[in-house]
Order: sequence, then C-alpha cells, then structure tokens
Amino acid sequence: MSESIRPSGLRKAWPLIAAAVALSLAAGAVGAMAYRELADKPGACDAQRLAVKVQPSLVTVGSTAQPFTGNGVIIQPDGVILTHATSLPVEGSPQVQLPNGTTVAATVIGSDPVSDLAVIKVDQNQLPATPLSWSQEVKLGEPLVAFGSPLAPGATIPSGRVGETNQTIQLHSDTRAIVLQDLIRIDTPLGAAVDGGAVLNCDGQLVGIATQAASAFRTTAEAPATDGLVMSAGFARRISQELINHQPPTHPWLGLAVTPISTDLAARYRSTAGLFVDAVSPDEPAAAAGISAGDIITAINGRAANPTSWSQLLLTVAIGDKLSIDLIRDGKPQRVSVQVGEAPVRR
Repeated sequence: MSESIRPSGLRKAWPLIAAAVALSLAAGAVGAMAYRELADKPGACDAQRLAVKVQPSLVTVGSTAQPFTGNGVIIQPDGVILTHATSLPVEGSPQVQLPNGTTVAATVIGSDPVSDLAVIKVDQNQLPATPLSWSQEVKLGEPLVAFGSPLAPGATIPSGRVGETNQTIQLHSDTRAIVLQDLIRIDTPLGAAVDGGAVLNCDGQLVGIATQAASAFRTTAEAPATDGLVMSAGFARRISQELINHQPPTHPWLGLAVTPISTDLAARYRSTAGLFVDAVSPDEPAAAAGISAGDIITAINGRAANPTSWSQLLLTVAIGDKLSIDLIRDGKPQRVSVQVGEAPVRR
C-alpha cells in the first residue's frame, strides 16, 4: 500500500533486500522486477473474447445537459451501476446510455467523495451484469485489459501488466481531497475513454475499476505519470455495498506504505517473506504503534502478511479495531498493537 508520503530511510542492516526494494520503488518497478526475475511470462489476454463478455454490461454516464461524463459498470441485473463520484453530472438530470444505444434516466443511490465511487440505478431488469470479485488475487506481472463503454467518445481497449498492488494514494486540490485505497497499478496509461470502466483479467473476472482521478488532482505521490491506476474490485464492492444499503462508507486507515516480499523473493535475497514497510505517515496509527520504515510485517492477527491478506484486511476491518502485528526489525521479531484509524481527507 503506497501513500503520498516519503520514505524515512531504510536501515543499513538490510543491504540486500532493502536495496533491491528501495531501488525498485524509486524506479516505479517493483512489480516489473519481481515479475522478470520470478514469474513465468503469461500470454496476453484475448481482448476480443473479453470484450464479448463484458461490453454488454458497460454504460456511459451523463445527463440531459452533459452527454458523457464517464463510464459505468452494471454490477447487478436490476439496474445497479457502479461509476465514479466525479462522473456524476453537475448539470441536468442523470441518465445512462445502455450498450444497445437506449438512453434511460438514472437515480443516484449514493456517492462517496473520499473513494470517488458512486452507485446509480436505472429502472430496468434482467440487465447483463458483471459482478465485482471479492478477493480475486491479482499477481505482479499479470496482464489486465480495461474496457469502457463501446459508445464512449474515443473508445479504446488499453491493456498492461500489473506493476504494483495494495497501493494507497492521497490526492487533493484546493477544494477537496480523495483517498484511493487498495489500488492496482499497471504499466499502461488508462485514458478518459475507459475511466470508470471494467478491468478484467484473462479469465474474464472483474478485478477492478479504471480510474483517472490522478489526472484531476494535484498529488505528492511519486508515481510515474504513465502508470494506470485501477481500484481493486474488492474495495469497490465494499464501498458500493455500503452505498446500496444506505450506510455511510467507511475508510479504515493505518498510515503506512508497504511493498510485498514474496517467498521466492525473500529466498533470493535471504530475507523474510511478508510486507516491507517502505514509509510511515507521522501522527497516524502505525506511527503511534511504533512501526518504522524498514520493518517487515510477517503476520496480522496471526495470519501471514501478504497482498491477499492485506486487501482482505482493508475490506473487513473497522475503524477502532485493534490489530496484532508481528514484524521483524533488525533481524529480531516484535509484536505491536495498532488501533485502526480513519482515512484523512485533508492534508
């Protein structure tokens, strides 16, 4: 999970793994390094086959005054559509253009400016839906394909490989801020034509929602401008379900940035598998618990720390929960208790 905070430095006691990870972070290529060294190259996805599967559930979002403000994904056959909060039209009555070209009125069920997600609904039934996956693991180097509505202006089908997972970025302007959590970063830019659209793996599973939020906000996050950002399906599903149930969206927060260390990578560099703490935000829960940059988190609440368990933690933990975190510091095991906070929306 990468935040808009600068690393505070790595301990000299980590000459191999720290150097490898830090240099890769500086180049924005942690995933690429691990993929090249450790993974068998998968083939590219069959975009045509995936398009046949997903495009019937993709819509354009707009209004009577603004024909196109973004894409949306039909996630329930009863007309429930997930889109970005920033895609909601600011003028005119909301409407949606279905893949068959029909334009229908839409109702906003709820929106969450912090995650930039919104749920809208059309008065239609038995629509082709693409449900969000709860916990489909996305692997470094894995190819993904992004789809917007085929009716969107300048429609394209970009594809790329996963470079990082479990990212969190704070984005802010003069008037508002958003916190994007559990992001996937791919090595291909995702343009406005797919913003709010579906991102699929080669098996046709909806693993995320394309987001162009970074282009609309100033950010201190040190991310290459050409990288594509994808909200994980699990995170989007949690927020969307809260909105559908008319519950206030929740945004648990620890205030640290981690980079996964796989078992293979740990063996290669004679380190420990887990989550490498790249940076810690001052005055946030992780810092208050004594977690420092350079630590390696090995377990959370007794469960092995890895990208999958980290993503699931973000989906299930509640603000105020206390977590037992096992970590390695300077070669010695430690255990700390962290109380989950709420994501900051202003900095």
